[in-house]
Amino acid sequence: MVLCDRVGWRGVLAILCVAVVGCPGFGEEEADSPAQAELDVLEELAPQLALNTLKLRSGYFGADGHFAETDATLYTCEMSEGGSGQFALQVSATISGPRLFDPDLTKVIYSSDGREWVSSGDGLVGIHRSPEGCAEAGMQCDEVVIGEGEVGFFEGAEGFLSVQNIWCRHWDGGESPEGLDGAEYSYTVSAYAVDINTWPETTLSHTGTIEIKCVARPCCPDADYVVAHGNHTVVPWVCPAVE
Repeated sequence: MVLCDRVGWRGVLAILCVAVVGCPGFGEEEADSPAQAELDVLEELAPQLALNTLKLRSGYFGADGHFAETDATLYTCEMSEGGSGQFALQVSATISGPRLFDPDLTKVIYSSDGREWVSSGDGLVGIHRSPEGCAEAGMQCDEVVIGEGEVGFFEGAEGFLSVQNIWCRHWDGGESPEGLDGAEYSYTVSAYAVDINTWPETTLSHTGTIEIKCVARPCCPDADYVVAHGNHTVVPWVCPAVE
């Protein structure tokens, strides 16, 4: 109590602090605060924490390991395999930027604003452009997001990439307000990459987007004409545009 009376409680605490652990302001430099230490770490890791760029392209991945880029416009006509009116296309994603990533532990999350509705009932299944058309045709309606899914990276002939399937559909006159010939619509595919080696998953890239245009054309009655124009590998029955 004598010591406390002479120097006061604050003085006692200061003496104990210096004697036991050493305190800032008593001959030693003040340590960085936790917030400052965190800022220092973030500054040091800034190149790693920056988001990469994800580039989307439309086309087709071939057996030779190459992704053959095409125009993002896909032409359709009334004829198609199975009669579904569906014409296939693919979107590839490649990643670049300052942030390192492991392709084996990276996936791409795809989505789009393109929608279809599948009706089912009485043993019948139908595909519709609008929820109203689906409700009129079936007992149950399920929404389908075109291109939605999670796909990993794999090594192609030109480096690592991710590939997702998308499509355009040739709608009959009942649900194509623009008319059967010359009907056109579009939707946007979006995607971003994540690191699946962390929990929660860490975002690795900005969101990439690509607009897909679907254009209806008359079917070509002469397949040889289309083959001669080089379109036979994709849709041999769609007539080329008349210039």
